[in-house]
Amino acid sequence: MYRKQGGLSLGAALVLSIALSVPGEELFWRGFFQGQLASSLEGRTALAAVLAWIAFVLANLPSANLAIAAGAVVGGAVWVGLAWWTGGVLASLACHIVWTGLMVAFPVLRAPAETTT
Repeated sequence: MYRKQGGLSLGAALVLSIALSVPGEELFWRGFFQGQLASSLEGRTALAAVLAWIAFVLANLPSANLAIAAGAVVGGAVWVGLAWWTGGVLASLACHIVWTGLMVAFPVLRAPAETTT
């Protein structure tokens, strides 16, 4: 996943991910989707949170990328829980920004260094 950054600098990849992707994801999934579920379920916010998490995980599975799926399972649970607990998206947004920023800046798997012979 991190090798697909292409020719983007670390700074550009960080800006695109934490200034565009993360806010869009949080505002849609935790703000709109989870909020609409809670309204539809007559205020049963805990059930809405669980259903929003399941939908988030299922939406990420087609990537067929283990890192993305694991992030959706673990991170999604944390972010949905924060949104449910606080009743808003600010805490989940902040947590998601930190997570994504660290994953882009300090990836767990690094591409092997090219050797010149």
